[in-house]
Amino acid sequence: MRNPRKIAKCSAAAVAILGFACVGATHVAPPPPPLFGGRRFNRQLRRECRLAIEDAAAKARPGKPRPWRYYAYSVEMAPPTRTLGPRGLTKYLRSRMPARWRIWRDRRDRNVVHVALRRLLAWKKNPLNGRLTIHGVYTIRQIEKEFIDKLCPGTIFVNVVPSLPGTGGNPMAPDYKMIETPLRFNIKNMTLRRFLTSGFGHRISYKPPPRWFGGVTWEALFTLRDGKFALPLTLDIEFYYTKLLPSAVVHRPPQSRGRQKR
Repeated sequence: MRNPRKIAKCSAAAVAILGFACVGATHVAPPPPPLFGGRRFNRQLRRECRLAIEDAAAKARPGKPRPWRYYAYSVEMAPPTRTLGPRGLTKYLRSRMPARWRIWRDRRDRNVVHVALRRLLAWKKNPLNGRLTIHGVYTIRQIEKEFIDKLCPGTIFVNVVPSLPGTGGNPMAPDYKMIETPLRFNIKNMTLRRFLTSGFGHRISYKPPPRWFGGVTWEALFTLRDGKFALPLTLDIEFYYTKLLPSAVVHRPPQSRGRQKR
């Protein structure tokens, strides 16, 4: 016959252990959802389409954390569990991003999805609405300095480009860095937003890039001061995902200031 005292002690110990386990479980917070633009989200986007982001963040102060009030990457959002494609991803983002964001599919390049602050789109001084007219031969680096920087002085350019010979980007001259390849431009009165999306004489490549690259083709990040938009503007252009059209590439060194007579 079993000892009643031992049974009582064992039962009390089991109840105590179960009680501690229950108390501990109630204090364990569930992990937060992944961030929009985070690694898991980018892995999904690399199979879906490309993003063009227009955002703003308060200027960082020494010794203080950066306030990400409007920063898109601070939005918590689980990535889709299946492949949606550009159209489906547009609907997915619209249903999950806060109301201050506008999401739309590009009307020309249907594989690009725009994510922009509504306040930025309504900002009358937004330089992305400024227009460019460019005729002649220039490199991307010259376009940045001679056109974009004049349209929006003090712009900070961040280019993610192939840096080793033959690593991609230019099917006609693979040993050139893309931003140094002479290109022929013939555009008139084109907005900077449109130019960043499809004005460089390139096409978007959807072959999955290396795992450390994300799904953003360009990002415009404005400064936010006292709740108002300000400059400088930081333009992050990831040319790694693009390939120059053969018709846009010029196979001789450009003349002074990048121009050539026709």
